[in-house]
Amino acid sequence: MATTTTTTTPTPASPWSVTTSGGGGGVNVPILPNELLVQIVFMTELPYRGVFLSVCRFTNRLVSQHVYQKAVFPEEASMTDMIRFCYKHGQSLEIIKLPQRRCYYPDTFFTILAQLCPKLSFLQSSITPKQLVRRLLPVMKQHPSTFMLTHVSPSFAYYELDLEQQQQQQQSPSSSPEIEYYQLACCSCCLAIRQPKKDDDVVTHISHYYHHPGALRSAILPTFGSDLVSLTLNPYDILTASVAHMIIAKCPRIRLLVVPAVKADGLWMMLRWCDTLVAVVVGSTPPLDDDDDLDDDLHHHHHHNTLAGQDTVDDENERAVATVESYKRVWCVHPHASHFQGLIYKSWHIGIIPRM
Repeated sequence: MATTTTTTTPTPASPWSVTTSGGGGGVNVPILPNELLVQIVFMTELPYRGVFLSVCRFTNRLVSQHVYQKAVFPEEASMTDMIRFCYKHGQSLEIIKLPQRRCYYPDTFFTILAQLCPKLSFLQSSITPKQLVRRLLPVMKQHPSTFMLTHVSPSFAYYELDLEQQQQQQQSPSSSPEIEYYQLACCSCCLAIRQPKKDDDVVTHISHYYHHPGALRSAILPTFGSDLVSLTLNPYDILTASVAHMIIAKCPRIRLLVVPAVKADGLWMMLRWCDTLVAVVVGSTPPLDDDDDLDDDLHHHHHHNTLAGQDTVDDENERAVATVESYKRVWCVHPHASHFQGLIYKSWHIGIIPRM
């Protein structure tokens, strides 16, 4: 029996479509002209342009330099991989976390990184203090920035950063940025914060304050909160959800928070809603040499709490910290114990990847 073949005339494709073949036959996918795509992309608000990465190759190239704000490189990433990524997407990158396992990067790597990422505001890596001051900061624009230095002795970092900063100020006193640093005793990390302009009238760090009921709510945060980069809470002010809410609302630039006592809901709220936070240090620390400057009531409370109820506070702190160990923004939880006059002081450093 003969086979009859029927031939049909194909429907002409639209000039703005492409035909793709699949198991079910050809499918016409509409395509807009590039000129119109450009207008659509640039009429779309920046936070929503990420969808154009997968529309077509043209829109991918159009938005790829503007939609990536954060890069957390995997441990197996090579320097070539990271440079290639920053070359493609670095114009919009503000936050970069380099692989932890790598203990050293050459000087030229950080110079290239700063050139490819002009908006960089946070970098976590094993950069040395000398590389930070000599290679990275001179290339970066004069805006506030934060650096988490890993694989470096905190005491050595403090000394070298101070030395490098003095040398830079001698060479060019007008353009040298102000660098403030915080040592994390629990690990080989040092937090360095760059403030381009020194203003004696602006308070950016509060390491302690006199206790008074409502002092945090009524005086400290309303007066200084907008400029604060680091804050150490009074032993009376436990980080509860309500205290966390106040800090988030009043401290839009906060990077470091030190809290003697914490509740789990307070920690969770800080991690969920505080986009700028880089580290939280939970727990007690030995009294400073200038404790005599504190009021007698706070001094008495500190030692009474250490002797009578610190074990209970430590247990509560440990349980609260354990609840956030697997949170997606947390990259480390480092416990630390120090001894002073026969007493044990326990603390935990929670490392956090900021959102901005």
